[in-house]
Parts: sequence; C-alpha cells; structure tokens
Amino acid sequence: MAWDAATADVPEKDRITYELQMMVPVLLANAVNAPDGSFSHFRSFDDPSWVNPLTADGYSFVKETQDRIASLDYFKNQMDPVRYLADRSFWSSFQDNLREAGVA
Repeated sequence: MAWDAATADVPEKDRITYELQMMVPVLLANAVNAPDGSFSHFRSFDDPSWVNPLTADGYSFVKETQDRIASLDYFKNQMDPVRYLADRSFWSSFQDNLREAGVA
C-alpha cells in the first residue's frame, strides 16, 4: 500500500500529523452548522448523512499530494526549512508510491 510505504520510516509524531492532514476533508465534509451558522457538531459514522469524500467519484489522492506540495512550495519562505524539507519529502514519496501502485 502506498501509504504504508511512504510512512515506513517516518517518526510516529510526523506520521500522526500526516494522517490527520489526510482526514481533514472527511472532518470538514461531516461538520454540521447550527441554523445561525455556528458550528454544531460532527456527524458520527453511524449517521446516514455521514460522507467520506475520499471515496467519492473523481477524488484523486495524487491530486491531493500535488496540492499539498504546491502549498508547501508557496509557503516555503515562511516555514522552518527543516520542516519544509521533511514535509515535501513525505508528500513527494507518497505521490511516487501512489503512482507506482497505479492509483489516480
């Protein structure tokens, strides 16, 4: 699996951060606002309205990695250089592993 290959040598604290970053679309897709527009709650997995955008038609993990790399490059001069290199290396590795696995 591409994720396992990309995270094999990643320190646990960084792996957890990357996992959370990958789950942000799921969290945002399941956030529910109150009638006044304020945040109310997140839908639970057993809610019939719960959605997983990562499994939606047209979702691309490769595009997600491209977007993350583009964001890192954009903010490169505002980041700690060590963090930039580590994050860019991870997302590039994940992207390469996805492509090798034939994932779009």
